[in-house]
Amino acid sequence: MTLHDLARPAVLPADLPMDGADLFVAQLVAAGVENLFINSGTDTFPVQEAIAKRLALGLPSPRVVLCLDEMVAGAAAHGHFMISRRPQAILVHVDVGTQQIGGALHNAQRSRIGMLICAGRAPYTVDGGGEFRKGKKSHIHWIQEQLDQHGIVRNYTKWDYELRSSRVAGDVVQRALQVAASEPAGPVYLVLPLESLLDPAPSQITPAGAVRADCGSRAPSRADRARRGSACRCQSAADRGQHGGQRPGDGSGARRPRRSPRSARRHRRTTDVLPDHSPTLGG
Repeated sequence: MTLHDLARPAVLPADLPMDGADLFVAQLVAAGVENLFINSGTDTFPVQEAIAKRLALGLPSPRVVLCLDEMVAGAAAHGHFMISRRPQAILVHVDVGTQQIGGALHNAQRSRIGMLICAGRAPYTVDGGGEFRKGKKSHIHWIQEQLDQHGIVRNYTKWDYELRSSRVAGDVVQRALQVAASEPAGPVYLVLPLESLLDPAPSQITPAGAVRADCGSRAPSRADRARRGSACRCQSAADRGQHGGQRPGDGSGARRPRRSPRSARRHRRTTDVLPDHSPTLGG
């Protein structure tokens, strides 16, 4: 199987029903994701079934790489991005798998490594709407329910989201990968509820440009530089306390000490780290 095959937005045949997990995997293929680094659990079976279905039908699919520890999965995706500059996907088990990948997530954030970290979550429903595979079927599904699963990793990711509907799985995956790859690159986190993976989904792949915001894809324009320069001048004026020669708010009339050349250089660097169109600023 070649990268060209992986890049084709193949979908399931029209006579086969498609669920959220099928659309999730198809969108990974369309986005050029070559590997799914997985540490499986009771919540990951819809994605595994979707991949097995595609392989049985001869359709392109990400290569499944079983990782016996989530730290290994994170390190593998880290290394792949360093070589390819393309984010890869990771699938871990609910809250505990999210916690276990913590060290690798820390490394990815510090190194500006793009990766898509996905995790299951406890089912929302009790009876699954009458469908056996959905819903809370074991006591563990109640114990695994956390108040804010995203909060475990929110300080270390550029973006986090929960797939609330199977119908938008394609849009969400494309957006996640776009944010992860946009400079400055970084990890993103996506929660996959069981119901969203098993509910019916449309057989439509989201084109790469459909949800791409104008971030990380162009150099700053003259207008961008002018706005940034104006903001820096306003900040400098406030720092010097030019309103009556006073420090803002103290009424003492004392001027702020001038920055040393080293401090001034550091100030310029920090104001220029993130351009106006950075995905970190634009969300």
